[in-house]
Amino acid sequence: MAQDSTTPELSSEKRNTYSPATVPPSVIDTLRQKAYDKAYQTACWHSDRYMREYMSDFERIRT
Repeated sequence: MAQDSTTPELSSEKRNTYSPATVPPSVIDTLRQKAYDKAYQTACWHSDRYMREYMSDFERIRT
């Protein structure tokens, strides 16, 4: 691996910019909550879509 292909986390001019040690707990909590909310919304969307398809099939079979 070439030395000049360092990531921003390891570059000397932006030292600790992306280090977890420098991120305040409030930011971590906010990011964690956003990730949870996104996962929850995605799960609800898939659940609603599945139920609509299931009920559509049920109505089709019933009639």
